[in-house]
Amino acid sequence: MAALVLAFAAVSFLFQCAIHDDGFVLARDVSFYDQSFWNAWHGNGLRTTIGSHGLHLFSEHLFLTQWLVLPIYGLWQDPRLLFLIQAVALGLSGAALYRVAQAYGASVQGSLALAALFFAHPSMHGAAAGIKMYGYHGETFFPGLFLLAWEAQLAGRKAAFVAFFLLSLATLEYYATVWVGVAAVWYVSGRRREALAVGSLAVAWFVAATFLAIPYFSGGKEPYYFTFGGVTAGRLAAVPGALAYYLAALITGLAGLPLLSRISLAAIPIVLTYAQAKAVGYYVPLDVFSWHVCGPLSILAVAAAEGLVLVERRLGARRAAIALFTCAIAFATVTGARFYRWSEPPLPEARKAERARLSTVIPADAPLSASLSVAAHFARRRDLWLFPVLANAEWLLVDQAPWFPPPAAEKNGLADLKRRGRIELVSKREGYELYRVIH
Repeated sequence: MAALVLAFAAVSFLFQCAIHDDGFVLARDVSFYDQSFWNAWHGNGLRTTIGSHGLHLFSEHLFLTQWLVLPIYGLWQDPRLLFLIQAVALGLSGAALYRVAQAYGASVQGSLALAALFFAHPSMHGAAAGIKMYGYHGETFFPGLFLLAWEAQLAGRKAAFVAFFLLSLATLEYYATVWVGVAAVWYVSGRRREALAVGSLAVAWFVAATFLAIPYFSGGKEPYYFTFGGVTAGRLAAVPGALAYYLAALITGLAGLPLLSRISLAAIPIVLTYAQAKAVGYYVPLDVFSWHVCGPLSILAVAAAEGLVLVERRLGARRAAIALFTCAIAFATVTGARFYRWSEPPLPEARKAERARLSTVIPADAPLSASLSVAAHFARRRDLWLFPVLANAEWLLVDQAPWFPPPAAEKNGLADLKRRGRIELVSKREGYELYRVIH
């Protein structure tokens, strides 16, 4: 089990570092955390200027478990530390699933095979890599905490269950819907006292987070997912097909085992929220390779563990393990082809060298506005804005040769600043243009 955890964590970490160094990780998400932690270590609180709803890490979501990362961040103030923490957190979730399977009564070899299948699941690697462009996310803490809570309640360790249950809720406020689904299944199954306790706490936490905490940190704004967009006929028509593919991909990646357990029904509430997100124009939650998969996949993994026990009773432990290991090898091949086969050319060394040089030219404490494609490498400062937002920036860094097409607003914004004489060119090399802002 330890070998599986280390192998997954190492592969995931090295890959995340590679795509970050090659400029594939955009600033919007990874810098949201990186800048917050850096600011906290320098006396500015969890300040971030990357967010769309406020200047605090909690202005969009209540990522309370990220306080656990802050002391570790001081050891290595770099986004690669976040990639390491994320890889280890997801790796440990596989070990937690092994314990869940054991608690259900599965054999050692069957439990190992299920963990291997879990690690081979393409969605696990998509969650870690953030669709190869978003990087670190606090949601990746959830699977391990949820699975440890589940194992604790199976083993009858009430104190441990309460601790991991609360920590999993603190990971992200809308993952309360995962526990609401669990509570509903427990209630129908006759576990009414536990269901009411867990369900009521999850609902209370969600309400408090979304209507009190997040508005407090965002200056009175609602969580952005309440006002993302509007339902259109075209968006609504696309939901059924996307939803069917999403569920099929997650369940197939676990060898169909979740279909053997009623607990898989607990995924319905959160999956429906993802369907609603797609209906209003937010497509990422229903992407099987996004970090949003951490909620539904956690439930389906538990269902797979319970299903494994049923399969072992029919086939025997040895045959079930062989079948699952075979599936794991097959899905590892799919995952390798999807994530670890380089389809984009790496960033030329000359571009990397120039990016490193610019980090010494721009003062470390200077407010900076930078292109989405390069800002992630300059996030450790009090004020970093994503161009065309200029705000109080003293420097402007524009990437004219990004792999990801820049928004038209960036090109138009640069032309407007030049026309108004607001910027002065300092350096122009290897596709990067550095300007000093004239106030």
